[in-house]
Amino acid sequence: MYESILALADYLKGKAIYPPARKVLNLLFNISISSFFYERFYGHYQWLNYQDYKGILDFFVKGKFFIPFTIFFTVYLSTQLLGIILFSLLTYFKSIKITRLLLYYQIKKGTIDDGIKSITRLSTKVAPVRITKAFVLSMYQNLRHQITPEAFTVLETELTPAKQNLEFSFYFSFRALIAITVYYSSLPQFSLMLYIVALVTLCGAMYLILLAYRCLDILPTLARRMHVEAERYLNSYLQESQKRQTEQVTDKISEN
Repeated sequence: MYESILALADYLKGKAIYPPARKVLNLLFNISISSFFYERFYGHYQWLNYQDYKGILDFFVKGKFFIPFTIFFTVYLSTQLLGIILFSLLTYFKSIKITRLLLYYQIKKGTIDDGIKSITRLSTKVAPVRITKAFVLSMYQNLRHQITPEAFTVLETELTPAKQNLEFSFYFSFRALIAITVYYSSLPQFSLMLYIVALVTLCGAMYLILLAYRCLDILPTLARRMHVEAERYLNSYLQESQKRQTEQVTDKISEN
């Protein structure tokens, strides 16, 4: 209830309500799943009247609360643990594979030249200035001193909250998947079509969350690799330019 009031207050203030709303729904899903398993193993239950203080005291003092509490705790822990295992299996090995590919993939100088030529052709149509190789390298030379190892560390730090939010969203979607399965099996009015639509929507959301997480996870490695390749290409370009200038000077001396 308190989380709901906070979510409503944030909404009225124009703030994002997704994190508190996710907490409220997570709690609701856990309670629903726990209620389903309680009725499966212990039969139907009735809510205590809030005016029946003796019944409420008996519920806690005599330990009757421990059964639903244990079921709730077990449901929360098991769904959280399964979500963590599934998320780790679907992200960890894939991220390692992509990271290794980024680190060991050989980028040829001709590939970069072709890319810059494509940008140059495109810039004549969509950009106010013509973006040539010299223009790109000049811009990079002006920015290269700001690209330090600390900058990559800052990038990783700034990406951490977004990655954690995606991770929590995956756990939430996984728990919601279990909850709607419970609703489908226990509610007669929960149609098969609604279940399929909800299932496809949640699976699609989980897939997009995984893609977004992988992108954020490999972004620092990609930035480092791009920096290394840019430095290598710039040094090669400067060496070739210096070599051409030396040859031109040599040719002039020879002519004289």
